[in-house]
Amino acid sequence: MDLHQLRTFVAIADAGGVTRAAARLNLSQPAATRQIQSLEATLGVTLFARVGRRVQLTSDGEDLLRRSRRVLAEADALRERASALRAGETGIVTVGATPPMIEAVLAGFLAGHRRRHPGVEIRIVEDGGTSLVSRLERGDVHLAYIPVGDDRFVGRLLYPVHVIAVVPADSEFSQNRTLEIGNLARQKLLALNRGFGSRNWFDTACEAANITPPVLLESASHNAILNL
Repeated sequence: MDLHQLRTFVAIADAGGVTRAAARLNLSQPAATRQIQSLEATLGVTLFARVGRRVQLTSDGEDLLRRSRRVLAEADALRERASALRAGETGIVTVGATPPMIEAVLAGFLAGHRRRHPGVEIRIVEDGGTSLVSRLERGDVHLAYIPVGDDRFVGRLLYPVHVIAVVPADSEFSQNRTLEIGNLARQKLLALNRGFGSRNWFDTACEAANITPPVLLESASHNAILNL
């Protein structure tokens, strides 16, 4: 059984005869007849009874006609959905991003994207940059904001990111435009969780400087660290 047979079945029922249905479907009459015979053999029921020069649905045919229409409607909808997916007009895109990226970039982007592509649903997964690399590799997200330099993925460079230190106004470092990593050896710090790319860069710099500053608090919230 295939969709061509079902379309022929519905066309014959609507036209009330094989000849008219075959003409509508651009088929020869013998080809249309063979399709119905094959469909009846597959289903194990008789779909039409001949009455004079016309064909008439059997009771089994009437029952299966309604179901055939539903199947064909679903098939047409499936085809339309696939066409929209190919054109990028619908579907689901899962984006991985860090909390600052969601706040600074995605929040403003999503409203405009929704207006331009109302059929595309954007789902956001919040995580640290390092963890997002793993999510991207597993296929949990379709695209993600991650640190540059991973050759496993195709990407586009967006902009540079600078690691900053936030200090109180009366700190000995408050007037410094840059901060030597070695000066943090005995400073008590608040830091992002290790899942964030900037935290990994900081840890790498500390290892290179052979220091281990005490970290009093680790958090996934940039704003919490800034306020504390």
